[in-house]
This record gives sequence, C-alpha cells and structure tokens, in this order.
Amino acid sequence: MIAHCPGCGYSIMWRQSVYSHVASSAACLLIIFKSNQLNIHFCYVINKFCLLEMPNGKKSNKRRHEQISEPEKQTVLKQTKRVVTKTFTSQIDLAQENDSFKENDSDCCCSSSEKKVDFVQLEMKLVVQKFGPLSKAKALKLVTPYFNDPGQDKIIKSNMFIGAHVSVKGGVDNAIENIQKLNGRAVAMFLRSQRQWNAKPLTDAVATNFRTLCEKYNFKSHQILPHGIYLMNCGSPDAKLRKQSADCLLSDFQRCEKLGITMLNFHPGSSTGKTPIDSSIKHIAEAVNLVLSKTKGVTAVLENMCRQGYTIGGDFHELRSIIDLVDDKSRVGVCLDTCHAFAAGYDLSNEDGYNSMMNEFESIIGIKYLKGLHLNDSKGECNSHLDRHEHIGFGHIGLDGFRRIMNDKRFCNIPMVLETPPDDGVLYENEIRLLYNLIE
Repeated sequence: MIAHCPGCGYSIMWRQSVYSHVASSAACLLIIFKSNQLNIHFCYVINKFCLLEMPNGKKSNKRRHEQISEPEKQTVLKQTKRVVTKTFTSQIDLAQENDSFKENDSDCCCSSSEKKVDFVQLEMKLVVQKFGPLSKAKALKLVTPYFNDPGQDKIIKSNMFIGAHVSVKGGVDNAIENIQKLNGRAVAMFLRSQRQWNAKPLTDAVATNFRTLCEKYNFKSHQILPHGIYLMNCGSPDAKLRKQSADCLLSDFQRCEKLGITMLNFHPGSSTGKTPIDSSIKHIAEAVNLVLSKTKGVTAVLENMCRQGYTIGGDFHELRSIIDLVDDKSRVGVCLDTCHAFAAGYDLSNEDGYNSMMNEFESIIGIKYLKGLHLNDSKGECNSHLDRHEHIGFGHIGLDGFRRIMNDKRFCNIPMVLETPPDDGVLYENEIRLLYNLIE
C-alpha cells in the first residue's frame, strides 16, 4: 500500500510511516495547507483508520475494505486539521522562543499572544531549522518571495524564460501542458526513458500534438531545451560504448527534428581515466559532427560539468576544445549549470566569483555560444566537485548568487531551467515565482 505526500511527492508504504512523515515534515504540512490539499489524497492515520486514494482514483482502506462514507471522511479531515494546526502552533511557540523572533522585533509578523497559524512565520521557522539561528530580516528575505506573484508585466518585460525539467509520462507531448501548470516559460525534458538504451518510436500523433500545444501556448523553440539520457558517454575509450552513445544521440536529434525542437542538451562524456583527455574530447567532437551531418536545424548544446571524476567539461577550455573540432559551429553551444560551475570552483555566492566565471566564459568560449542555463543551488561547497543539486536559496550559492543571475541581461531570451530536487516539499512553481521576484 503506497501513499504519495501531496506536499513533496514522497512515496510512503506503511501507515505509521505515513503519519510520521507528515508529522515530522513541517514543509510538507505547510504546502498541503497553503494549497488547500488537506484531503484524502494523503494517507492520514487518525483515530485508528486510514484513508488513501490510489493512483487509479479508487479508494483503499487496508484496515476496512467497505466504502468510506462522506461523514466519516469529513470527520477524519477535521481531526487531521486539528492535529496539523496544533503542530503548527507549537512550531510558532518554538520560533518565538528563539531570540530572532522576540515580540519586540518590529518586523515580527505575529505576536507571542497570537496562536493562529501564520504561514510566513512558519516558513521562517523552517528556514531557521535549515540554516540555524538567523535574524528576522534575513529569514524574511529568504521566504517572502515564495508568497508573491511577480505579475505578468514583470515576467514578460524581463525577457527571462524560467521553467523546469518536467515529466513526459504518457508521452513527450505532455511536457508543454505540464510546464503550463507551473507557469513556466521554458521547459526541459527527456525525449525517451533515461534509464535504458532502447526507446519507443516517436509516433506522428505525439509529434503533431506536441507542435499543436506549442502553438496553442505560444511556446517557441528557443524556450525548449530537452536533455539527452545519462547513459551516453561520447568520450569513452570503449569503441562499442561510443558507437552506442552516438547512435542514441542521433536518435534524439532526429526526435527533435520531428518535434520541431531546435536544441538538445547533453553531458559531453568522460575519459573514465583510461584515455587522455584530448582523445576523449576528439571522440566527443566526432560524435557531434556525425549527428550534425545527418540532421538539420538542431543545435548540439554541451553542458559544463563539476569536475567530478574524469568527466569532460568542468574546465571551460575543454568545452572550447570540443567546439573548435566541430565543423558546423553555427550548430553547437553550451548550457551553463550553476551547481556544476560552483562545484567546479566558481564561487557564485559572491560577486567576484560570479564575475570571474562570466568573464572566463566570454573570453574562453564566447557568449554567442551560450544557449541555456540550468538553475540549481548546490548542496556541496565551492570546488567540492560534487554534483548535488539543492533548492534555490537553500544551498551554498544562496539567493544573492541567483539575484545576480536574474539581473544579468546576458541570460535574456534563452531557456533557464530548474533541476532542483523534485521530492522534498519545495514546488517548482514556487521556485519559478521566487526567481522572477529576484529581478530588480
């Protein structure tokens, strides 16, 4: 029996674990409450019985299989709301005991005498739990963007196309509607299963519907940056794996042609430590030249890496070397991943580090080759070589780092895609709004 938390999507298999999860995760409770999702889409263990809505829409009760009546449903919801509110109130009390939240704080959004649920206050408490004691001003600076609607005028005038990597479950054509639900203006997705080499054929019906939805929602090709599967290694010293990778890359380029997509982003590859870096770079360029010679209108977008292991692309010179070996330079570019850059040694948390990265990118690669941006904070520290994505503002890059990015006109009119963890309570829609609110 499995339940999925509507706050974070976490899959829970045991009834007691379900309640423990929601009771211990204030972030999930907060999102459930704020989005009015306090209903039987989540498995609540209250008063000895459990309600669960299965993926097929049918209701299941492990302890009692008879139909659950509407009065019973309403009873359990009321009881759950009482428990949740009590949990929230106790958190407010704890927060107000902290020196950062004293009653005489002029910015405080609720006094110690108030026992009602205040979501800004609660989210500040979550921030304190995440970062340790903070000043009220700093906590508010971190959380208030989540609650603001930036407004369509600001979004459109910014020429910033912010979106997310979305699921294509049920067909790649679902990506456009999925990103619309998040109010995103850019989208990334896999064009096939990322876990296996074999892929189902892309049908004419799916391709036609994808193009139709793009037209319906006015989604242009420069707002779409699909991702190649992670199994590929075009720089491998193993000739068999290189061929398999090149064939896979070609297949994805052909899918792009059919869908009307003009870019495909992928990880360059790895030398695996068994071949010189120059040889690996040559192999990657050969794969790019092959797919470009057999397709039309699709640009190969290389992603910078974090210098983990023997990966190619953590050094901008490596990306430039690949570009130099590509025959058609009008169809090659680079996607910058902020987490990868930070982990590779560019300290985006401060202005000097950010300027250093952008100056090196311009001088070594050239800004004309910048085709996209992956927006990810970093769980690892600068120069850690760890590819561990974190939610915007909650990692070592921090909000100030992303504020610089959002106000840099060099990122206008290219897809800017979130790849932050999808399963721990922070919704892409909130992060998209946060990023637009950082534009000054």
